[in-house]
Amino acid sequence: MEPKKEKEQYLRSDINHFEKFTQCVEMLEVSLFLVHRLEIDSFINVIATQLRILICDSNRGKDNSLLLKVVDEPLLLSFGNITNPYKFLNGERRTVYDLFDDNSKPVALGEWVNQIIIQYDSKNYYSVKDLIKTFAEKDGGAHVDSNLNWTEIITTNVGVNYLILIALYILHCISADYDKDIKELILDPLNVQNKDRENVV
Repeated sequence: MEPKKEKEQYLRSDINHFEKFTQCVEMLEVSLFLVHRLEIDSFINVIATQLRILICDSNRGKDNSLLLKVVDEPLLLSFGNITNPYKFLNGERRTVYDLFDDNSKPVALGEWVNQIIIQYDSKNYYSVKDLIKTFAEKDGGAHVDSNLNWTEIITTNVGVNYLILIALYILHCISADYDKDIKELILDPLNVQNKDRENVV
C-alpha cells in the first residue's frame, strides 16, 4: 500500500484574512444588534462564536485569533472591579465603560483574554476566554453539552451581559462604527423594503 499523500496546503493572503475579518465583524455587529437592541437572546451564541474566532481561537495549541492576523500587537485595557457578577449585574444597565479601569496599563491580547472576569469563589472562576468558549463550545455555539456543572449553569445566564459588553469593547478597539454599520446592514435595507411594499399596496 502506498503511503498516504498529504494534501497541499495554501497560505491565505493578507487580503483574504482581512475579508474574513470584515465578515466576522459584520456578523458580530448584527448579532449584537439582535441581542442588545431587539432582545433576541438566542443570538448570544453567534456573538460568542465570532468573539472566539476574533480573539481566542487556537489551532493545535497555537494562537489562531483572527484579530492578530490583521492588527499588529493590539493592546486592550484591563478590567476594573467587576468579577463578582452579583454585585456588577445588580439590575443596573451597564455600559462598556463600566468594564474597565481607565488608569490601567493596556495589555496584549493574549494576556487580556486570560484575565478573570467572573469569580464565584477561590476555586470557581472564568477568564474572558473561558466565558466565550462556554457559550461558543458548550451552550449552543458549536455544541450543546448535556452535562453542565453549577458554575456553567449560572454563567450561561449572567454571562450574557458580560459578552455584550466585551463585544462592544472589541468593536470599539478596532474602530468599528457600530451604529453606522447597523444602519447600512439592517436599517436602510429594511426601510427600502417597507417603501417597496407601500408602493405595491
